[in-house]
Amino acid sequence: MKIYIDPQGKRYGVSPSQSDLVQGDWVECQKKQDGTYAQNYNLDGTPAPDDEPTVSQVVAEGNRRQDLVIPANKVTGLQAKYNSLVRRSGSLTPEQDAEKDALDDK
Repeated sequence: MKIYIDPQGKRYGVSPSQSDLVQGDWVECQKKQDGTYAQNYNLDGTPAPDDEPTVSQVVAEGNRRQDLVIPANKVTGLQAKYNSLVRRSGSLTPEQDAEKDALDDK
């Protein structure tokens, strides 16, 4: 299937067997370097820049990446443990103090 764009910017997917449907003023859309079609096209058929991501999309991607490094439930557990150690920081055993220091480094 090839993608075509008309002068008004509307896109059409046309299979090779339906090439007779292509109008004379339509332009074939170019594929991106990775071989896929773009979300948006300029009227000359070249890929247009994608829309800027919204704040919620950026936050969601940040959360997704953070979960790849360390899952959210583990972060919560580590934060709770750290807060517990910090509140008792005047009366920590050497082992607890070393654990707090290790959490500081994460």
